[in-house]
Amino acid sequence: MLLCDSLSFFQQLAWHVQLLACLQWLGRSQVLICLPLGSSFSVRDLAQLCGVSETTLSRVVRLTATAGFLQEPQPGQIMHTPLSGAFGGQPSLRDATLFLSNRITPSALQMASTLHLGRTESAAESAYNLAFATSRTFRDACRVTPKLHRQWIAYLRNTGDSDDSITEVLTRLDWAHLGRSCIVESGARSTTRARVLSKLYPALRFVVQLSGPDQDAHDTRASLTPVPSIPGIIQLDENYPHISVQTRNLGLAQPVLDAAVYILHLPSLSVANSPSRSIVVKELQAHMDVLSSNPSAVLIATARVLPPPGSVHREVEAMCRVRDFTLMQLTNEHEPEVADFDDLVNAVEAGGAGRLVVADKLRARNNLLVAFVLKYQEVSAPGALPSSF
Repeated sequence: MLLCDSLSFFQQLAWHVQLLACLQWLGRSQVLICLPLGSSFSVRDLAQLCGVSETTLSRVVRLTATAGFLQEPQPGQIMHTPLSGAFGGQPSLRDATLFLSNRITPSALQMASTLHLGRTESAAESAYNLAFATSRTFRDACRVTPKLHRQWIAYLRNTGDSDDSITEVLTRLDWAHLGRSCIVESGARSTTRARVLSKLYPALRFVVQLSGPDQDAHDTRASLTPVPSIPGIIQLDENYPHISVQTRNLGLAQPVLDAAVYILHLPSLSVANSPSRSIVVKELQAHMDVLSSNPSAVLIATARVLPPPGSVHREVEAMCRVRDFTLMQLTNEHEPEVADFDDLVNAVEAGGAGRLVVADKLRARNNLLVAFVLKYQEVSAPGALPSSF
């Protein structure tokens, strides 16, 4: 039985390697885009249209068909399946697949070659640097290569880095008892989550704080008018009268002092990413200062954090570990664990007679996202904290 299982594992591994090679070939040759949805197409005509070998095209289709990707309804004809049609109609999936084959796979196969570099956290001494014989870090390459950056973002989104996960976690919290309270969302990339919560709880007021470089990330089609009573804030149109937007860079003082809940979307907590961790500590410090004067308020910090081994479904944990290895191979960073977040909270200087403490943790159902519920607690009055608002 063990021999059979090991043989099956190896054969599945070989199959997936060839599937990825075929998907790369189909992506580069534009076959998926040229093949119309809902009807079959001659292999010969499609090969001529895409400028590829008819024989190779036929062989590629017959291999991917074993995974339900493309089909050969009759000899000499090719047709989309629902799976291949989804790739053909979604540029994000195509970008993610090309990034997987063109960047991640070569980098992953150089991971063992980094052994001779010793224990290094330098972003310029990663498996990616060895694979592409470059001294430029992966993140620098993304900054100067828009296509690479687009594919990287597509890969992240298709491996679980979705705003939907944050929304799903936040909607599980008890907002109804807050009445007409103010909610601040800091580090946001759009007003999407505020709009969802506003529809569910129309009495709440929201201030969405976008970081400077991303200040155009919200829906610019909305009609924006200034709110005279709060300088620097613009308000969305009449469809969302309780949502305001302002610009605020992470780490700066929090200008809204009377909110009931502060939602904070944190950047990477990777131990190797020192600048990012420094910003996170400053941001936690800024909100600790607010909570020390408003101890009834709650801080909800969202971050990507690895689950403890075996604590979530195997497929979910597998994708979390895949993202962790991707970071290591491309940047020498890694996804943090809960203890890493606790270390950052402990690095925040105590304010007055108290400090920040984690009262509860909520994990997304299908990925790395965790919402940490933090409260301000006086050092002289330790004890159990409520697990919700």
